[in-house]
Amino acid sequence: MVLKKEKIKVTIVLNKSSVEFFKEVAKEKNISYQKMIRKVIDWYADHYKESA
Repeated sequence: MVLKKEKIKVTIVLNKSSVEFFKEVAKEKNISYQKMIRKVIDWYADHYKESA
């Protein structure tokens, strides 16, 4: 059994080039670019949570 993490909706302004990068890579991998961005942010938070 896998528990889903609680999510909240936020508004964020990103550089156009960053979003274009994620869209390109996501298209190649056949996944959502928003999901990719979320995973990068989750990884970053988990990585630095341990050292905080």
